[in-house]
Amino acid sequence: MRTNKPSYSQRQERLLAAIIEVYTEHCQPVGSVVIAHQHGGMRVSPATIRNDMAALEDAGLLSHPHTSAGRVPTAEGYRYYVEHALASHRITAHERTSLQPEPAEDARLRLKSLAKKLAGLSDGCVVLGYSSNDVYYTGLSNLFRQPEFQDLQYRSAMSEIIDHLDEVMHRVYDTFAPSTNVSVFIGDRNPFGDRCGVLLTGFQASHNDAGILGVLGPLRMDYSRNRALLDYARQVAAHASSKETHA
Repeated sequence: MRTNKPSYSQRQERLLAAIIEVYTEHCQPVGSVVIAHQHGGMRVSPATIRNDMAALEDAGLLSHPHTSAGRVPTAEGYRYYVEHALASHRITAHERTSLQPEPAEDARLRLKSLAKKLAGLSDGCVVLGYSSNDVYYTGLSNLFRQPEFQDLQYRSAMSEIIDHLDEVMHRVYDTFAPSTNVSVFIGDRNPFGDRCGVLLTGFQASHNDAGILGVLGPLRMDYSRNRALLDYARQVAAHASSKETHA
C-alpha cells in the first residue's frame, strides 16, 4: 500500500533514484559530480545537485557518512523510492526459463528447486515457508558475499535471524498476512531486521496450506528486478503446487 506522498520535486525524485541506482551498483557514497556526469538526464549543475542532496538529507532520505564523501540512501530513502519511484522491470525470456524448477514427483521438492534458482538470479537469500511452520532457505552465501556483510555486526545479526528463522516466519504469517501481491519491507518495518530488505509474496501450497516465498538481501538491492523475479516465481510456485493438488 502506498503511503501519503511527501512533497518533493520531480528533479529531487529523479536525483534520489539516480543515487540509489549508482549506489546499488558500486556500494560507494555517491557525489554530485558523478551524478552530473553519469546521469545526463538531470541536466543541472553539480552545485544544484548538491543543494538537492542536502534537501534530501535534511528530509532523512540520504545520509552523509563522511565529511568529504558523497551521500548514501537511508532506509527511509529506499522506502520512498520503492513506494513512489520504482521502475518496472520486464522479466526476460532467459529469466523465465531459468526459473523453471527441476522435475520431481513431490511438489515441495519442485519448490525447493525453484527457490535455489531464484536465489541464483536475485543474488539474495530465498526463504520458503508454509503455514505448517516448515521453513526452507537457500542462498545465504549470496548475502555474505555482499560488501555490507563483510562487517561482523551485519554478519552476526543476519546469522541470528537465520538461526531463528522459524520464529521469524511465524511472525510474518501472524503480522503481515502475505497475499499474492509482492510486498517490500525495509529497515525497521522488516521482520528480518533493520539492516536488510525483503520482498515477500504468498501462494496456495495445497488445499490446507499457504506458502510464502521471499527474497532477502541488503538494503542496497535491485528492488525492481527482484520484484519482477519474485512475482514470476510466485506464479511458478502456484503451478508447481497445483500439480500435486490435482494429482
